[in-house]
Parts: sequence; C-alpha cells; structure tokens
Amino acid sequence: CKILILNMNKHKHKILSALKILKIYGWMGNAYVLDVFVCDLMNKFPSSWKKCLNDIDIIELGQFLSGEKTNKIFALSTLALRACLNDINLSRLPQSISTQNTVMQTYDSEYSYLTHPRLKNLFCKHVKQKKRHEIMKMAEECHKTCKELECEYIIDVGSGVGHLARVLAYGYNLNVLCLEAQSELIEQAHKLNYEMEITASKHLTKSFMNSQNGAPKYLNMILNNDINTKEFIESAKMVFGINKNDVIFGLIGLHPCGDLVPIMLRLFASSTDIKFVKAVGCCYMKLSTYNENSPGQVCGYPLSTFLKSVPHDLSYTAREVACHPIENYCVRLKRGIYSDLQVHSYRAALEQIVVKHWPHLKHSGMRSIKHSSQLSFKMYCEIATSRLGIVIPDEDIQCENTLKNLSEWKNVVKFYSLRLLFAPLIETIILLDRLIYLEEVGTICDIIPVFDPILSPRNQILTAIKQ
Repeated sequence: CKILILNMNKHKHKILSALKILKIYGWMGNAYVLDVFVCDLMNKFPSSWKKCLNDIDIIELGQFLSGEKTNKIFALSTLALRACLNDINLSRLPQSISTQNTVMQTYDSEYSYLTHPRLKNLFCKHVKQKKRHEIMKMAEECHKTCKELECEYIIDVGSGVGHLARVLAYGYNLNVLCLEAQSELIEQAHKLNYEMEITASKHLTKSFMNSQNGAPKYLNMILNNDINTKEFIESAKMVFGINKNDVIFGLIGLHPCGDLVPIMLRLFASSTDIKFVKAVGCCYMKLSTYNENSPGQVCGYPLSTFLKSVPHDLSYTAREVACHPIENYCVRLKRGIYSDLQVHSYRAALEQIVVKHWPHLKHSGMRSIKHSSQLSFKMYCEIATSRLGIVIPDEDIQCENTLKNLSEWKNVVKFYSLRLLFAPLIETIILLDRLIYLEEVGTICDIIPVFDPILSPRNQILTAIKQ
C-alpha cells in the first residue's frame, strides 16, 4: 500500500511538472504548421532560439532532438528544456521480453502453430512489418500474464481483422473473443481463420488440432462510455458458452481508437471478473474531453480524479502532436532524408494565400498529393485546392512574398521538428492520467515500453492487474 501511494505521488509530480512546461511552451503544440507564415510563428521564439535556429543545420537539429551532442552551441534554455523533458517523459526504450521457449516447451516434441517452420509465417500473412512486430510482442506479453494468473479467456477490443487474436488463439491456445464494431472486418477475420486452419491441417497432427481451443469468437459490438459492465460480461460469457461464475478474463487492446482505452479501463475497474488489462494507445486527438460545466459527464480525458481537479487544457491539436513518430523522424533528419518535407512549406505558403482571399476557408482540408516535392508550387496549388472550387491567382503564386516563403522551407521543417519535441511529453501526460486512475482504484499497474519506437511510435503497453 505504501509503495502504491509513493508511486502515485511520483506520477502526480511528473504530470504537474509536464503541465508547467506546457504552460510555457504549449503554444507550439497548439499551433498548426500550416500557420507558420500566416501567424509568423518563427518570430514567436525567444531571440536566443531564433539565432540558434538560423545557424543550425537540419541534420544537427535531428541530433539535438535525439539527445545527442552536436557541434553547435544551443541556447541554454533549449538545453534546459531538453533535460527537463528527458527527466519527465516516460521511457520509450523497449524492454526485451521472450516467451518463445515457453511456447516450444508447452507441446514437447509435437509441432504447434508457432513452432512449425511452415506455419509460423502464416501469422505474418497480409501483415505489414510494423503490425507484425506489434502483434508478436503483444501476444507474448498477454500470454505471459495469462500464465501467471491462470487466465484462459481473453477479450480483444477493437480487434479489426483479428491478427493479434489469431496469434493468441492458435499460437498460444487461449480462448479469445474479438469485439469489433465493423461487421466487414469480422467477415475478413473469418476468412483468414479458415485459411489458417486449412493450411495447418496439412502439417499438424489431427490429435493436436483437436486438442486446441480453436478459432477466436466474434461479437459485433460498439463500446460507448455509458456501457453497462454486468451486461458486457454476460455478453462475453454467452459468446464463449460459459455457464459457471468463477471464470476470469483478460481485457486487451492493440491501438484501440479514441475513447476505447478509457472505456476498457473503466470496465476493468468495475468488474470482478476482469483480472487484468493491457492496452496500447492510439489516436489521442479523438478522445472526448472533460467539461468543467458538466462535472457528471463520462469522458476519455482526463480519466483520473486527480487530473480532473487540475485546471489545464490539452487541445485537439496538442493531442494530435502526441501521435507523431519522433524517433523515426529524427533518424530521417540525421540521415539528411528530409527533402520531401518541403511540402510543409508549400502548404503553409498556400494557406497564407487562401486566408488572404478566402478567410472562411482557413484550415480547410486540402487534397493530399503523393510526391509533392517533385511538383512546382503552381501545380501543387491547383491539385491541392481542386475540391475547394477556387483558383489561386497567378500573381499570388509569383509574388515576392510567396517566393520568400518558399525559399524559407527549411524554417518550416525546423518549426515542425521543434514541435515534435513535445510529442512524448503530451503522450506522457495522457498515459500517466490513465496510470493514476488505475492507482486510484487500487490496482497493480505499470507502463512498459515493449515495441521498437522506430517501427511503432505508440510503443508503450499500459498494464494493470487486480491483487
């Protein structure tokens, strides 16, 4: 109990420190990159920062953002800021885990789905490298906790086409229920399960396949903030075909969108049947937010009683910044692979023209363009605005101000880069809010970086277990 209180106090201190930093520098997280010229954002930096930004090369900026030493002298306040962020931010260095030996020992000399040389790659079929990395690591973590708690039933929230569920069901022989709001994704999942079983039947013994729990179960369901916990558990038991009461569940989610993670945590906190929860966040900007004028409302952020009592504002724009991949971005900068980022200056220069002639179209969605760095600015404008029903005047495209803006494209990249410096901090605030909520309800909880952040920007698994 003392350890729990100490941890909670430490997390509260971190979150308050993070909010203090955002009070000073939050304008960067709240700003739109497309407003760099409209709002003259580069001139909002302190004079010491502006001097440094004028002198620094983008490759060196990538080194600075990565925490590496550079040959340039940075303003003392930038170095102090970086040191504070390093101290406050949750660790993103992945912890290595491996239960592969456990999987192999489970079936002795007989091959399983995960150990057969012709089957283990089946789980990677139709799966990109990033997702493949995530589902294998997440499955290992879930299996490890299930084994410790003797839990045989998993509920996968926002399961999509079921890539993670297949690894858990076929690979680790767990009973898995997939909750998915889109029925077409469930249909695709059934097809992939069928392909899996047909291929497996050619290589695995019939006795082994008959001994397994088989394919995941599915429930086409939308989870809302007002969900009834008892009805949720009864629905899960019905689909699983469970008639007894002494059954425990694990609740998991790999990048469930918007409010789904907060909903999962509330379900976990309010049900004695759910013994653990594991979730990896996603799409923080889609979280519903707390309104002080409606204190009784149920929302996605803040979740903890503590943070609800702290006056602050984490805007949609700031929460969107938290989703950006800073590690992979820094690698690109340090390697000099940033010419494609010139599109940010195109968009910012176009925004200034649009606001001048059509102020009601400010921040309008433009048509996305592939390989935009290969286009002239005129061609870019024509394609980008094709759905707005406007024509950008040639005199604005060729005017001195526009040409000056386009020549300063590296400044736009620098602003975009510095803005990303706050991505881990904002994510830390959101994740610590969830952790404090779990501590408030008396669970054993932690946030563990498991995925490679270069492959998977949302690389931390929030885990909680009931004593």
